[in-house]
This record gives sequence, C-alpha cells and structure tokens, in this order.
Amino acid sequence: MSEVPEGMSLGPQQRRPPRPTATMTMTRDGEGGIEVLLGLRSETMVAFPGYWAFPGGGLSRVDAAAVEDIGRF
Repeated sequence: MSEVPEGMSLGPQQRRPPRPTATMTMTRDGEGGIEVLLGLRSETMVAFPGYWAFPGGGLSRVDAAAVEDIGRF
C-alpha cells in the first residue's frame, strides 16, 4: 500500500536509513478528564508549521553524548 495519492508520481527516490528520534506522551488527570501535553510548532519550521504535536524530535549530538556517558556506568 502506498501513501502517495493515486495518479501522482514522485519519480525515483532513494531511501535513507531512519534517524534516531524520540517522542514523549505526557498525560494527567485533570478536573475535566484526561489532559494531554502538546506543543505548538513554530510557523517558521519547514515541516508542519503551526501544527499541534507531541513533544519530541531528532536526537542531537548532545543526546548521543549523554547516551554514551550513561553506558559507561
């Protein structure tokens, strides 16, 4: 099954390996029921500007260094 709409051709594409990412889903019991933490993406972002989304994203070099440090303990 393809996510490309019928009749649309994107031409040849080369797949890249996935990059490490992380997403957090935070909920709590609120007065009116369950509350979910979402963040509003900046209008200046290339992908999905102005959309509400779960916090998260690509792992930075700082994240990778922290994982390496944790592995030493």
